[in-house]
Amino acid sequence: TRAIEQEQEFDFRGFVLKYAMAKVVCNYALLLQDWDTLKPLTLHCIVKMFHRFVFDMGYPALICQASLFLTFKKILEVADLRSDLKEVKTFFLHFWPKFVKLCEDKKMFIEILFWKTAREAQEIQDGYSDLRGPSGGASNKKSNWTSEEENELELLVELYNDAPEEVKKAQKLVDFIMERWTWRPKSKRLFMLKLVEKELVNPETVAKKARPPKTWGDEEIEKLRDLYEEHKDSDDVMGSILENMLIKRSKKSVIDKMIQIQLITDKSAVKKRSKRSKKHFPSRSQVSTRSDSDDENENNGEQERSQQRSERPQSSGESSDSDSESSDSESNDDDENDKENFSRLEISSNRVYDDEKVFDLGRKLMANDMMGSHPVD
Repeated sequence: TRAIEQEQEFDFRGFVLKYAMAKVVCNYALLLQDWDTLKPLTLHCIVKMFHRFVFDMGYPALICQASLFLTFKKILEVADLRSDLKEVKTFFLHFWPKFVKLCEDKKMFIEILFWKTAREAQEIQDGYSDLRGPSGGASNKKSNWTSEEENELELLVELYNDAPEEVKKAQKLVDFIMERWTWRPKSKRLFMLKLVEKELVNPETVAKKARPPKTWGDEEIEKLRDLYEEHKDSDDVMGSILENMLIKRSKKSVIDKMIQIQLITDKSAVKKRSKRSKKHFPSRSQVSTRSDSDDENENNGEQERSQQRSERPQSSGESSDSDSESSDSESNDDDENDKENFSRLEISSNRVYDDEKVFDLGRKLMANDMMGSHPVD
């Protein structure tokens, strides 16, 4: 991919305006209190920033504060004896007439007790305006953003972008901003919307983390129908549907929508099914093969028994009669046992029986019915 170069005009005034806030000016003033031990370069940087506030941006009231004036007084007492303080003295001599002009309004003597924002400095210089909204109520809604709040937001974004990768991995941008925010508290959603509005973040990145829309689109509903038809026979229907949704939504909202479009009647239709071991029943070919083998075995057994009977000597008619009676009683007992076992099998449906025994028992009962209640061994 080729990189596209595009020239853009740099708004230096807007860049400096980001630092025109009470917190920044206060930190510069606290640093200047150590003027006796500061390096000349540090003193030059402090004076240069004050010069931008007062002369370049036209906000002299921004640095009008009593504690800062006391620091300037101490510097002026020894400025003639030290060459590194000459620049500080020159700046204060040019700044003082502007402060005197502001003191024409007696309220200025009250204002020097407080640190001020760029908006408040503008009101001191151009006259106080009505801080109430058009409806007459105080304009203190969390959704309203002042220029100072926007400046601090942009500054915190720059600090986050310049932070090490360890900080970015441990903390998201919005959390980083909310932890260091010095103005009126705002919700995370308001921060995200403002970041997108000022093009400080990628809108696609924020959209992935935002809440899903309340209304369902036609494409999303059609996708839900297709997913239900595809996974309605699976053990975990909702798990498969939620994983493949176009927009990630909660399980409850998806179920409510499925009931609304009449895919299901209630939530029990998509309840997760427990995985149970399925009973294996042999196929028809396996049953026929097994029946043929059983018939062959029975025929072989029948031939062996008939051969044994023919070889066995018959001593008297009584013995043959007793043998026939015993065989008939044994056959009747076997028939009764088979029928009892089969009835138990029908009643106890929850018990697990061996497939081979079940089919053997059924085959014997069918053979008995066909042979006129003569049991098959």
